[in-house]
Amino acid sequence: MAWSDIFIPSGKITNSEQQANQDRLNAEFQRRLDSRNAAGTLTPGQDAFYTSNTGGPLYDQNAAATEGFISGLSDAPKNVNSFFGGLIGNIFSAVPASVWLLAAVGLFFWMGGAQMLKGSLARRP
Repeated sequence: MAWSDIFIPSGKITNSEQQANQDRLNAEFQRRLDSRNAAGTLTPGQDAFYTSNTGGPLYDQNAAATEGFISGLSDAPKNVNSFFGGLIGNIFSAVPASVWLLAAVGLFFWMGGAQMLKGSLARRP
């Protein structure tokens, strides 16, 4: 393994190889930390800080990306419905009901409703 694989990872390293590299680096760090503790050059606070920043498996980025994609995909219909529901709700709530009623009556007459009413009213005895 080249030194550049640690600093500039190529896409050719698998997750298990990355985990092995991380474990090897953590073991080397722990060895150096133990030698400094034995020499007495670390305070307990420094030791706790250094130890808290080591260990733990590498997070599988592909699994995280897939999980995020699936989560976003499952939330998409709800988000679209929420957007259009809010948009339409805001439009209808911004205009008073009397204006909607007048607009409906005006549309009825504009579409030829007067002729229909004239014919139906004329047939009545």
